[in-house]
Amino acid sequence: MYVKHCKLSNNKQLELMKYFVAGTTARTAADLVEIHRNTAVRFFHNLRVKIAQAQQNRSEQFGGKIELDESYFGGVRKGKRGRGAAGKVAVFGILKRVGKVMSIQDKLSVKQKLQQYVESDFYREHATGSEKSPYWDQHSSVIKYNVNNDTVSVTGSSGYTRPYNRNILTLISRNMTRIFAFIKNPSRSIIKLFALIFMKNRIHLIDHKNAFNNVMSGKIYNNGHIYCKHSPHHIDFDEFTSNSDLYQNLKDIEETTIYKKGFGINPGLLKSCYQYNMLRYILLKQELGVVVEIGAGSGNLMSLLKDNYPSVTVVDIDLPESIVHSVVYINELYPDARILLPHEELEFPIDEYDFIFRTPLQVDDIPDNSVDLSINTDSFMEMEYCSIDSYLGEVQRWSKVDSYLFSVNRVEKIPYSHDSIKNNTPVNANYEANYPWRDNETILLELDKFKRISQLDSTMVRVQKIVK
Repeated sequence: MYVKHCKLSNNKQLELMKYFVAGTTARTAADLVEIHRNTAVRFFHNLRVKIAQAQQNRSEQFGGKIELDESYFGGVRKGKRGRGAAGKVAVFGILKRVGKVMSIQDKLSVKQKLQQYVESDFYREHATGSEKSPYWDQHSSVIKYNVNNDTVSVTGSSGYTRPYNRNILTLISRNMTRIFAFIKNPSRSIIKLFALIFMKNRIHLIDHKNAFNNVMSGKIYNNGHIYCKHSPHHIDFDEFTSNSDLYQNLKDIEETTIYKKGFGINPGLLKSCYQYNMLRYILLKQELGVVVEIGAGSGNLMSLLKDNYPSVTVVDIDLPESIVHSVVYINELYPDARILLPHEELEFPIDEYDFIFRTPLQVDDIPDNSVDLSINTDSFMEMEYCSIDSYLGEVQRWSKVDSYLFSVNRVEKIPYSHDSIKNNTPVNANYEANYPWRDNETILLELDKFKRISQLDSTMVRVQKIVK
């Protein structure tokens, strides 16, 4: 047996298959066969797909006497055994006396599937096999998760854009955290407070809520900024601020699923609402079938797209560790949504799911010429140029003709890590203008007006129409 259209030699394919059958991890197999670990991960993934397809093709109708039984699969754990044990997967077996044994896995909740995901060899292989910049290698390493029967808890700095819960316990906890931080190091807290006050006064930054209201009400950029109206690559703010399909104020944001589910309005949500407004302004009444977001973070923008385009399929391509954050958040917002996790195979066409989560090693799962909109916000700037080039190539492959690429990234960012600071290692800056952009039609190219008055670093908004 050999895999068609594979660049590996037949001998290396056979070696990989032997290690696959023996239960060897993809990374170890890659070292033994002397190939790149990403190649081994993809090869093992393709083998699992072929096995699943072959098993489906073996299905048959049963007749006569049959036996039914169930079993529970999962790792050895302390506590209850058998039916009802934590972390076990129920599998029902149908045995034909002279024939084959067919197994059917019971339908699992998203929390159960998430537990399978984080405990699987797949997760470990993709977490170590995904190419990461030093910046994201550090951030992904601090993500912690705990999955119990009915509870999922996730911590780590990669989920900072998720809004806070508006319940009284969360508000008390947030204030107590500030009080304890002040008691532990009062001088540092006072210095930060004074620096924040005087820096804002000096450069005229305003808080995110006021920034959003001022921009969307037209108080800052309407009329007086004539260049916005006459430049072909800028937003006409007269039209922008009068468009009723956009989130014009905080009251409009209170109609989102995020707010209705008990979450507050934080800077991350405001940022996503402004990004959605720009997208809607560009797309007008165009329908969306499939949207791919590269590095969706917690999933605020994914949620806003789902609220306004109910039939859309949103594919999130992110690091295996970061996906844990967004799965928990999206499942809390849309408990009835059809969600596909990275370790699950595509059983149906991509547009039959609500949310699909894939790691960078699974971009081949997105069919050619199938995507209406590709998005990257605040993550290209944290990658190495070779990774950006790879993603932009994939965007050209999976995008339909005349579909769109929406990018919001800092004009300049130095993606440093704690290790680079500790070791005094020089880190090259990433410049948005120097990304390996493809030769597409530029629709929008301007500084982010919302961030321009609410944060120090300038951010560029770029929208391209895909040309093939």
